[in-house]
Amino acid sequence: MGITPNRVFENQVKVLDTLLAHGIIPVVQSTIYQNNSRDKNARVKEVNGLISTYCVEHRIDYIDLNAVLSDGDELKKEFTMDGTHLFPPAYLLWADLILKELEKLKL
Repeated sequence: MGITPNRVFENQVKVLDTLLAHGIIPVVQSTIYQNNSRDKNARVKEVNGLISTYCVEHRIDYIDLNAVLSDGDELKKEFTMDGTHLFPPAYLLWADLILKELEKLKL
């Protein structure tokens, strides 16, 4: 949509700062890559890199969805119907990552 990775990152930081200021423990997840969209995925990779670094620096938990849903820098074909939207098995993997995070946080 024409928004730069830096602007997306800045917006995410504003949200995280607001949550932290109100005593809310955030958990951030990566933006999911698309299939067959190298230009968009390059921008997604940049945003994910910025936000994951921020999370490390501020001790905020970060879930890398692409670690299980993607092959390299692209969403696996078996997880998508159109390159963007996910099939149910992908959501199950996503849910598993969230459940593990909740267990870790004892929520």
